Amino acid sequence: MSSPTFKGNITIQNPHGLHLRVASELTRLCRPFQAKVKLSRANGSAADVASPLALLTLEATCGTQLVVLAEGTDAEAAGAAVVGYFATNGHAKD
Repeated sequence: MSSPTFKGNITIQNPHGLHLRVASELTRLCRPFQAKVKLSRANGSAADVASPLALLTLEATCGTQLVVLAEGTDAEAAGAAVVGYFATNGHAKD
C-alpha cells in the first residue's frame, strides 16, 4: 500500500517572490506534519520545504508557478496548509 499523497498548484504573488522570511515561515508551518513536502518548478527543480535555504534555490519570483507535493500519513493536511498559506499570505507586500 502506498502512502497518501497530495498535489496542488500555487503561483507566487508576492512582488519580492519566495524570499527568506516566507521560506522560513513555510518551514515552521510544515514542521508539525509527518509528511514530506516539496515545492517544484516546471523545469524540474524541487526543494524540500524543511529547508528554507533549499527553497531559495528555486528562485521563485513573482508570477512563478510551483507545484506542492506532499507524501506521508498527513499529506493532505500538509499540502493543504501550504496552499492555504499562499492563498492567505501570498498577496502580502513586504
